[in-house]
Amino acid sequence: MDLEEQFALFPASLAGDVATRRLRLLVLDALGAGLAGHPHPAPTALRGLAASPAEAQLIGAGRGDAITASAANAAAIHALDFDDTHGASLVHVSSVLVPVCLALAEREDLSLERFLQAYAFGLRCTAFGQRLGPMLNGAGFHTTAVLGSVVAAAAGGWILARDVRRAATAAELAATTAMGLTASFGTDTKPVQVGLGTANATRAALLSGSGISAPRGFTARDGLVAGLLGPDALALLRWDDRCDDAVEGVVPKPYPCCYLIHGAIRSALGLRETVGGGDRIEAVQVTIGPLAAGLALRPAVPGDSQAARFSTAYCVARALATGHVSVADFDDPLRRPADAETRRLVDRLTTTVDDSLGPVCARVRVRLASGQERESSFDPATSGAMPADDLVAKFRSNAARSVPADRAALVEDTVLTGGAGTTARSLARLLAGPPVTPARGGGRTSC
Repeated sequence: MDLEEQFALFPASLAGDVATRRLRLLVLDALGAGLAGHPHPAPTALRGLAASPAEAQLIGAGRGDAITASAANAAAIHALDFDDTHGASLVHVSSVLVPVCLALAEREDLSLERFLQAYAFGLRCTAFGQRLGPMLNGAGFHTTAVLGSVVAAAAGGWILARDVRRAATAAELAATTAMGLTASFGTDTKPVQVGLGTANATRAALLSGSGISAPRGFTARDGLVAGLLGPDALALLRWDDRCDDAVEGVVPKPYPCCYLIHGAIRSALGLRETVGGGDRIEAVQVTIGPLAAGLALRPAVPGDSQAARFSTAYCVARALATGHVSVADFDDPLRRPADAETRRLVDRLTTTVDDSLGPVCARVRVRLASGQERESSFDPATSGAMPADDLVAKFRSNAARSVPADRAALVEDTVLTGGAGTTARSLARLLAGPPVTPARGGGRTSC
């Protein structure tokens, strides 16, 4: 019996439940408890979160309260799985930090500099907990929705008061309600749960200044880390470490799919440069690490863009067949006539798991029609950072899907060159609205 079958047993007898006086008494009792508890600090603090729906900008269009805006913007940043990853922790760190810090900075009319400092603070918090990330994913918990929610709350608490005690309180509060499952990978629920985790972080940041008592929800022996991973995991946190390597640990994505597949894609693209088009390939063998095992074994699902982003078979076959893996490659996977070569390679592809490989390490071996074999491998430890010019080009390409070029240029200039007088609100205003023309003397900044 599945859950739907179980639930189907309930409706037939609901009328009998409603007819009982006890059910009504239970409802009355709850309402009475609510009336009595109305003055308590906890509901008072939560009521204080109610705000004007116009306090924060939604990316693309519309406005909302800070909690809703941070959730929607996080889901938007994460929707295509084209957002960055903090390599060691596997947290899609900017998808949680940017929405929280921007919504709160706009709400409080803070400077762009303070927004950027809070973002940097959140990166250091992520590095502090980075060793937990792969363990959480391996245990079935979505690292971005769990650890990401906690570190985003810390950044939110810090931006509101520039006080580390409030940042710690926000993190501990967020830990008590942080959750997300790897079971959502390959479905639309994955960006939704990142959005909900970000809303949890924003809410915790705002509550951190209310004066309500908070447990050590993250770092106690009965807290989130110990509860999910065991008490020994607490020793894996980078205690007494300034985490100066945090910024350098963030890896922007060149491909809009699961980060754990990127090594296999890089290997496949390297092979294609060597052997030419996919029509010369008779068989493909992909080897990937244990953390990505579930992705390596997932078949490509025709027409399902989210599933394709988490299919090693589809992504590698696409790279070998076309020489690229772009946003457009997931618009309608395996259904267009041009995808015939991708489909052929998917059918000729097998995957294995090598327990010695790290999360993003991979090997791809092909057998050619001539009988010759070629192999390429990828290890992120030996790869360089994504060049600045490539990052700017990626931004322009992505922005062109939603906003006019002149508005995208102003966003770019504001983020890259905004000085002491630039506010977070001025950046937020550029994320929606009619096209504008840059002032004379302005223009696009290059790196």
